[in-house]
Amino acid sequence: MEKRFLNENINIETRAKEDGTSEDIITGYGIVFNKESRVLGAWDPFIETIDKRALEGVNLNDVVATFNHNFDSILARVDANTLKLSIDENGMKYEFKAPNTTYGRDLVENLKNGNVRVQVLCLPQKKTVGQKAKV
Repeated sequence: MEKRFLNENINIETRAKEDGTSEDIITGYGIVFNKESRVLGAWDPFIETIDKRALEGVNLNDVVATFNHNFDSILARVDANTLKLSIDENGMKYEFKAPNTTYGRDLVENLKNGNVRVQVLCLPQKKTVGQKAKV
């Protein structure tokens, strides 16, 4: 698995349901095409740009959204139909309903308060299609 750290906007929307309750929907871009990343790599720093062809041929059926990089705190996953991914000209967008779990509620509260601004996406690895520049 490969972890991507992004300082892109993470959106949260509270949607009313027919039964009078509500649900929190979290969306954002897990990958943004043709945009330089922040400096990555602690021991060998670099800046990365992801080419729009990077996801060609990649099986995205096992992508998982986790809380705080912890696979014991899974928020949503594609193969459970709780994580939706779509690819457009900007990149790969994700959407999931925050689960009614302690870490799901913590994430919602921290997003609303502005405490969480960085997202991490775990993807299957594929050959590199893009550029890396030494910093």
